[in-house]
Amino acid sequence: MKRLLICLFFITCSVSGSTNSESRVRFLVDRADEAEHGCFEAVEKIRLELPQNKSDSVYRVAKGVFWDHIFLRTNLLYWFGGILNVGAEWKPTEKIGIVLDGGWAPWSSDRYSYNWSLRFIAPSVRYYLDDAGQWSIGVQFLASVFNFKTGEEGSQGRILAGGIIGSYKLSLGHSFLLDFSLGLGYGNLKYDTYRRSEGANFYTGRNITKNAFMPIEAGVSLIWIIQ
Repeated sequence: MKRLLICLFFITCSVSGSTNSESRVRFLVDRADEAEHGCFEAVEKIRLELPQNKSDSVYRVAKGVFWDHIFLRTNLLYWFGGILNVGAEWKPTEKIGIVLDGGWAPWSSDRYSYNWSLRFIAPSVRYYLDDAGQWSIGVQFLASVFNFKTGEEGSQGRILAGGIIGSYKLSLGHSFLLDFSLGLGYGNLKYDTYRRSEGANFYTGRNITKNAFMPIEAGVSLIWIIQ
């Protein structure tokens, strides 16, 4: 731009025969420098406002928006197992997420010949490893009561467990995510075994206690970002 303006000015001066061409050249050069600098600043401003990478554009972390939201969630795998469930996550800071999941399975047959009954609550605290808020690791606690009977003998009791959970979030657009999670831990089971006959339970084992390593979470959760 600057070179073009100078060339045009010299052509004009040669035609008009101006005697004050040097001062005019300096004036024109200064104006061209200002115009060029202004264009550079405008381009740089636009570049800085654009997302720096794909993760920033998906999760809007750089502007502090992602962790200002509350997320509603439900585990799709549990639905396939007949377990109704819902949860929520709140991020008080960029790196910390507090999650509370709960579920209920109310299924039973007439006269309770078959049972698929379950209630659980699973709070967890997650630490996000990257700025985009995709990878996380944390700790989770699980408390559940159950009554399962799919054959001749059933089991009913409770589970208390805790362990480590890891997860990865995948964007499904502006308002939805998929959260793939897996948790392993150590738990305590206390339960009874029984058989059902003539409308009553006949216990075959009472207060059975087991301590063991076990999965405490397996999920493909659909997450809705509340705007």
